[in-house]
Amino acid sequence: KPEDIHYDLLCEQFGKDDIVRQYKSDLYPFNCDFYIKSTDTYIEYNGNWTHGKEPYDPLNKEHQKLVEKWKQKDLESVRTKNGKKSYYSYAIKYWTITDPLKRKTALMNGLNLIEVW
Repeated sequence: KPEDIHYDLLCEQFGKDDIVRQYKSDLYPFNCDFYIKSTDTYIEYNGNWTHGKEPYDPLNKEHQKLVEKWKQKDLESVRTKNGKKSYYSYAIKYWTITDPLKRKTALMNGLNLIEVW
């Protein structure tokens, strides 16, 4: 897995005891992919397509088009799966709501957050 490769690289650089996977704190109440203790740094590995290829910008026309495309695919999927949500509905939520909330939370709490795509 690419996430495992990133973990191994971080361990080589900082040591295994300095890296925590799926770290959550009071200041960052999300499962963060990696946390580096010595630098107090949170790292989110956005390797899945559900995170987009870059941070979501609601004013970006290309991002708007992509979200509309995902909405259409979600509607098509719902029709064929007896009303069940598709992975596209989750992707829309992650990219447009959850990921921006993580950024905002980190900024508001003065955290070191690095996102990797």
